[in-house]
Amino acid sequence: MDIDERPLEEPQPGWVTVRVNYAGICGSELSAFVGQNELRKPPSIMGHEFTGKVVKVGSSSDSNLLGKNVAVNPLVTCGKCRYCKTGNRQLCPERKLIGVDYPGGFEEYVNVPSYSCYEITEKPEGSLAEPLATAFRAINHAKPEMDDRALVIGAGTIGLLSAKLLELYGTVERVVTDINDYRLEHALHWGATRTINNKKEKSIPKDFDIVIDAVGTQETRTMAINSIARGGRVVFVGLHEPNAEMPVNL
Repeated sequence: MDIDERPLEEPQPGWVTVRVNYAGICGSELSAFVGQNELRKPPSIMGHEFTGKVVKVGSSSDSNLLGKNVAVNPLVTCGKCRYCKTGNRQLCPERKLIGVDYPGGFEEYVNVPSYSCYEITEKPEGSLAEPLATAFRAINHAKPEMDDRALVIGAGTIGLLSAKLLELYGTVERVVTDINDYRLEHALHWGATRTINNKKEKSIPKDFDIVIDAVGTQETRTMAINSIARGGRVVFVGLHEPNAEMPVNL
C-alpha cells in the first residue's frame, strides 16, 4: 500500500468531482489487499462505498449537484443498451466500477458520473447505506412472507443486515450460520432467532423457504441448495470463484 499525491484531473463531460467525506472498506477490498481478488489488481485506487460533497461539475452535468452531499453508486455504464434503458444498469455488458476500473473513494477527490450521485444528509451513516442496499436487494429478490422460514449463510455485514431485514419483513424463523462464534453472538442482536456454528454442527436444518448465501464458496452454495424446500427461493450474494459449481439434481 502506498500513500501518494497526484494531480487532480478535471471531470469529463457528464461527470462531477466529489470531495470524499467517508468511505467504507468492503471485504472484497481486504481480499484485494492480500492479493486474493481477481478483479482488483495493483496499481489501483480502491474504494466503492463512499460519500462526499460535489465540488466541481463537468460540462453536460447536473449543475444542481454542486455543493450537495451525495452517496455514489460506483457503477459506470454505457447508458445506451437495452439494460441501461430499462433501469437495469447493473446488467450492462460494458459496465465498469469506480474503485476497480476507475480511481475510487480512497482518495481525497474522485471523479464520478453525475447520474451516480444521490443527494444525502452530511452524516457518516451515508457510507453505510451501500451494504444495506446490497442486502435489501437480495431480500427483495427472495420475496419474503410472514410464515417463511429463512436461512442466512454467513454472519458478516451483508448476512447480518439480511437477517435484520428478514425480521422487519416478519418472517417467522431466521437461522444464521457461520463458523465464528463471535459473529453468531452478534447475529442474535441482528434479527436471528437461532444461530448455528456449522464448523461444530455438521447437520443443518432443511426445508427453508428462503436461503441467503452471503459467503460465496463451493461449501456454502451446496449448503444453500441442500437446505432449501421444494419451491423455495435461494439468493446468492457473496463473491464467487471464476468457475463456480452448484448441485442441480435434487
